Amino acid sequence: MGWKIAICDDDAGQAAQLQADVTDWAHGACAVTCFPSAEAFRFAGDTDWDILLLDVEMPGMSGIDLAKRLRGAGCRAEIIFITSHFECMAEGYEVDALHYLVKPVPAEKLRTVLDRAAARLAVEPPSVVIACEEGNVKLYESELVLLVLPDLLHRPGRMTDHVEPVRNDNGIGKADFSDHAKMRITLTFLRYFSAQSA
Repeated sequence: MGWKIAICDDDAGQAAQLQADVTDWAHGACAVTCFPSAEAFRFAGDTDWDILLLDVEMPGMSGIDLAKRLRGAGCRAEIIFITSHFECMAEGYEVDALHYLVKPVPAEKLRTVLDRAAARLAVEPPSVVIACEEGNVKLYESELVLLVLPDLLHRPGRMTDHVEPVRNDNGIGKADFSDHAKMRITLTFLRYFSAQSA
């Protein structure tokens, strides 16, 4: 197993109980670290987490805001929110949260959600390997957000079938994508371009 798990909760008693329950679930095979606040978590500087249990309501930065920052930085960890009520549930969908757990968190319910997180982590997400001067680089589909490729825009072929232009306030659509260098590149396009360049 060997997952890296972080618990971020300003309630020391709750954090200690979660840590004990998570460690029990993992049979001691996971590294479980507790942080008393979102700021303490960010100060630690470690971004290589597999599962995050975030208290929604904390002094300073909330668990929701922390999750948004982490997703913005490319963090792909499974996020589980811990909360006393569900007013912020809609925001959890914005960061692809796995689940919300209500305090006090029943150990059995926590185990069920952690099982789901482990199952999702065990599945390799869609990716593509690109040969670069420095060597091969694996990029996950979720990491392929925005590329600037002005030299590709005017090449012949049906590349427009494989790109989604980034829409802005002016409502730029697919028909006039060639006037704009910024495009969302899909795996289909990358595989197509790789084949054409071979």
